[in-house]
Amino acid sequence: LPWPRNVRNLLFTGPRGAGKTSLGLQIAARLGKDPKRPGNGSCYIVPCSTMQEAAQWWGYQGVSPERGTYYVESGFVKACETPGCTIILDDMNRTENPKVLNPLFLILDQDIREAMIDELNRRLRIADGVVFVATINEGFEYQGTDPIDLALRDRFDQIAIDYPPGEQI
Repeated sequence: LPWPRNVRNLLFTGPRGAGKTSLGLQIAARLGKDPKRPGNGSCYIVPCSTMQEAAQWWGYQGVSPERGTYYVESGFVKACETPGCTIILDDMNRTENPKVLNPLFLILDQDIREAMIDELNRRLRIADGVVFVATINEGFEYQGTDPIDLALRDRFDQIAIDYPPGEQI
């Protein structure tokens, strides 16, 4: 089946091990085979639990005797600018601080999909065909998680994933 053109951001919620990330990978594989989509259907996974500060989305500054001070763009930036890429925001509610997600507001907005990034000294525009898939575990039993800001959550089409019935497993 062709991918609906208006679906750009999906949020999968559900218990651990229910297949949320795996489903994101399957979507990436399927979209990569769709000849009507731009790009090569690549996939980039962001392990959100490693995000400690907002600037990590964009890259980092390095220093070396040969080059002096330089900036290295992140894989996330490259994925955002790759037509047809599927970007999986894995465990999006496990960042070190929920404010780490604030830079995503404009680029996840269905109408805007771009933002001026000071660290890059340029505007980041989301390429055609890029789909964001976010996964979260919700509930009191998942320690180290934070609720997702409602304004951010509203930028996603939300799908609850649960374990399949026992006889199906």
